[in-house]
Amino acid sequence: MFKTYPIGRPFGVELRVHSTLLWLVGFFALSSLLSEGLFGAVSVLLWVGLLGVSVTLHELGHVLAARLFGIGTTGITLYPFGGIARLTREARTSGEEVVVALAGPAVNVFLAGLAAVPLFLVGPLPGLVPFLGVNVALAVFNLVPAYPMDGGRALRGILWHWMGRVAATRAAARMGQVFAVVFGILGLLSNFMLVVIAVFVYLQASAELRRLEWEAHYGPPPPPGVVRPTALPPRSSPFAAPGGGRRVVLRDGDGREVHITVMDPWEVLRRYRHGEGTAR
Repeated sequence: MFKTYPIGRPFGVELRVHSTLLWLVGFFALSSLLSEGLFGAVSVLLWVGLLGVSVTLHELGHVLAARLFGIGTTGITLYPFGGIARLTREARTSGEEVVVALAGPAVNVFLAGLAAVPLFLVGPLPGLVPFLGVNVALAVFNLVPAYPMDGGRALRGILWHWMGRVAATRAAARMGQVFAVVFGILGLLSNFMLVVIAVFVYLQASAELRRLEWEAHYGPPPPPGVVRPTALPPRSSPFAAPGGGRRVVLRDGDGREVHITVMDPWEVLRRYRHGEGTAR
């Protein structure tokens, strides 16, 4: 039902658009066509185009900044609430975190500056004022210190330098939850899209807090697509007991077979809480 569709590969990065965004654009364009005629529908499409280009360049800013630190990306997806760049790993230092987080808003500031020059020299031109406004709004809104938004990630990077990654992440995620509640209230009073953003921010911040709790007990998970044979539980561990899971055979990067026992996460937690195993 919900799909993403490829629309290009800028800088070698796969760019996709989510079906819900296409539905919303079609709905508003059709509504404008019926109420305001062709001019209204074209205006909606032009506005969406300006916003889409600005959001895409914003996300490419994150991607290109991440490349400076050897961080790859699997693509960018555009949603109704914005864009998401999927990086292959997280920042390893506070400096990386701050630079990558601020790169997106910096692109919007740069684009707003480009639009402002002819605006002051020549005067208002078709599409120039909306383009300037969109990029100023994107830069300002994304700098709100609400994790996982850019401002929240930059805040985590700054706090990371002073209090360590875990404590900084916990503080930034809590801040994100607070801002999510504020967004939700404002959205109910004014713009429903803020409610959508509020739900996304709250869920992502809460997921980060749960991940921290998991890492505190079991250690960090392996990077996506990477198999770590040293992370396998020993045969003497209750977690690898016969009948307690499903045995899977994988191959690592060197082609070697790696046997791993996959447990139901809830079963792992149950055993841990009852003292049947030692968390790593």
